[in-house]
Amino acid sequence: MVVDGLISIFGSANMDVRSLRLNYETTVVSYDANLAGRLMGEMLREISESNGIHLGAWLSRSRLDRLLENVWSLATPIL
Repeated sequence: MVVDGLISIFGSANMDVRSLRLNYETTVVSYDANLAGRLMGEMLREISESNGIHLGAWLSRSRLDRLLENVWSLATPIL
């Protein structure tokens, strides 16, 4: 996240107990306009190279895709 072109916040932690206490995930906060600009540029580049997901396409995905999503979701607690 970039705030006001000055503050950068990045890391792996989510705002939940698992991330903060069990998984020892971290987040860095930086007050540096140069770093904030570089991070913002990187985020905009990633967005420009991304593909949107449209609701119709998501709802019409194959049964195999849905099955695989459900099977892989079982691994979520250990990832």
